[in-house]
This record gives sequence, C-alpha cells and structure tokens, in this order.
Amino acid sequence: MIKCSRRVAHKTRMEGAFSARVLAHNSRKRSLNEIKMEGKQYMNRTELGRFGERLALEYLNNKGYNTVALNYRVGRLGEIDIIVSKEGRICFVEVKTRTGTSFGTPAEAVSWKKQNTIRRIAACFLKAHNAMDSRVQFDVIEVIAGKNGEFNKINHIQEAF
Repeated sequence: MIKCSRRVAHKTRMEGAFSARVLAHNSRKRSLNEIKMEGKQYMNRTELGRFGERLALEYLNNKGYNTVALNYRVGRLGEIDIIVSKEGRICFVEVKTRTGTSFGTPAEAVSWKKQNTIRRIAACFLKAHNAMDSRVQFDVIEVIAGKNGEFNKINHIQEAF
C-alpha cells in the first residue's frame, strides 16, 4: 500500500483553479516554433527544463491530449512533469530536455529509480482523484534544443515503461 501525504489532498483542492488556468492558456494551438526564450542568449538547466516542458505540453495539446495537471508534486517524494488524458487513458509524462546527445539520449536519463518514483506519484494521484481503476500509461518525451532556445527535435516515446 502506498502512503500519500496530506499535502496531496490540499494540492488537489487547489488544482481546479490551476487546471482552469492551464486549459485557458492551451485554448489557442500554437506551433512548436512559436515557443522561444525571448531575450535570452543562453539558458541555465532550470530554464532549459521549463522550456522543454512547455514544448512538450504544446506538442501533446496539438496531438489531441487534454491537460490534467502540470508539475504534480507529492511532498518529498517528487513530481511528475505533465499529466494528460486522451481516449479515457491517463498519461503520466516525464520530459527530458538536452542540448545534445553526446552523453546519451534524454530518455536514457530516466533511470529505474526515477521510473519507480513516477509510478508511486501516479498511484498517489489516482488515489487522490478516485481513479484507481483508470487505464494509465507512462510516457517519456525527449526534447533536443539548442543552448540559445531554438527547438531542434521532439520525440514522444509512448508506454516507455
């Protein structure tokens, strides 16, 4: 049995307003080339990660996925980058952004330990939303971007683990 902290219940109460804000933002479909880091010459790791998450979210919305939650956190356990749904299936998406593949592909950075953490957070999410009998899927989205904010490539690995 997975224990979920009380913070999850508080987070889910707040999520309604947050989800409405996200859905309002996603009402206009944009091409991936429209998303850029304005006024930045180089990005640090945090900015690069957020940039990749925005690209991945737009990619998923353009593919017909509905946004459920972004950066869903369960206490100290960790967070899931994107939670989306499509055709009655809830997809938990881990986004990995890199500026190159010299150290391996971004998906290779999702270790066995990270996969187990994502599974545990997903179980907490499903429990908090009374959706334990829902069909689930764990995806990884690889984003290859340049250091100055240009988009190079996106790869969606469905049912990655």
